[in-house]
Amino acid sequence: MPAHRRWWVGIVSLLFAGGLLADEPHYVPGPVHRGDYLGGHDFRLTPIVARDPSGEPITDMPAYRFGFRDTDGNWQETEADKPVDITVPPALRERLMLVFNGGWELMPRGWRPAVATLTANSTLSIEFTAPGGFSQGWLSEGMEVGAWEAMSDAAPFFPLVRKEMLAMDFAQPGQRFPLPHHVVSLTRPDACTVIYDYVERGSPGVHAWINFVGISNGELYVFDMAMPEADKAVRDAVFANHTTAQAPCPPSRQRASR
Repeated sequence: MPAHRRWWVGIVSLLFAGGLLADEPHYVPGPVHRGDYLGGHDFRLTPIVARDPSGEPITDMPAYRFGFRDTDGNWQETEADKPVDITVPPALRERLMLVFNGGWELMPRGWRPAVATLTANSTLSIEFTAPGGFSQGWLSEGMEVGAWEAMSDAAPFFPLVRKEMLAMDFAQPGQRFPLPHHVVSLTRPDACTVIYDYVERGSPGVHAWINFVGISNGELYVFDMAMPEADKAVRDAVFANHTTAQAPCPPSRQRASR
């Protein structure tokens, strides 16, 4: 998850009303619901003009600013006062859009948010789906800050975390932490990161990333994305944008994992 996202401490899921105008989402310019907070439903994406580092407007990619209401009822929205700092392959620009929520992010053009929720217990989640629905593509990203929750979700992927949980009495001797998905391939770029592919019923193949730098930082980041194989170039561009700016893996964890 990009470093600029870390000002968000919570769970976010996007649920949009509205249809499609041409091949792009049509968003209601304001909260869908008013009054009491209705989990995940109070939000807006406002069409805006994005600018490149030279200050010139970007005209070949639609851009939106995201706002939402948190579980305390407060409206959270940040002005898009930064230039777009993302390198987008020219051949993919007509298939992508820009979304600003504290920093610029790439999304597949025409995809619609599915759920948005910001909770008080420091858990974050965002979901988008393709216009054709879940079976045509989706993405989900999130962050957990609570120590027990983050370690529990990291434990199936990182043997070191299982040892740490046992030492902290967060787990019982012999307790198992099975993988939550039917994993078909898995790689470890470093001791804090796993990239893997898994199978989900009714979905294209899923490409996923999990990053946990340790309890001292207390942050677990995840990103899952599914698209048909024909859309792999778009998937890879969005996946890289959401996962490359991670926290460095501390040397102590690198050594302990060997």
